[in-house]
Amino acid sequence: SDLRGVKLRYLIEFLKEEGLLLLNHGDATKLYNSIKILFEGKNIGAYTSVFDNKVFSITDQKYINSKISFAKMFKEIL
Repeated sequence: SDLRGVKLRYLIEFLKEEGLLLLNHGDATKLYNSIKILFEGKNIGAYTSVFDNKVFSITDQKYINSKISFAKMFKEIL
């Protein structure tokens, strides 16, 4: 579940970098709860695995690799 949470964080950061998602202060909890509803109660990872700064760094190679994959997946949409 923590791995899923980290991947969600990568996707959220990618969408923020692309200018497609804006999270104002306090919106992270609302977004997390919406994602839980979207996935119908499946374990998406703890809130901290999605939004804690300890699990995310913009220079993390895993994030950079994920960002490249997201760009390829969404190239027709972006």
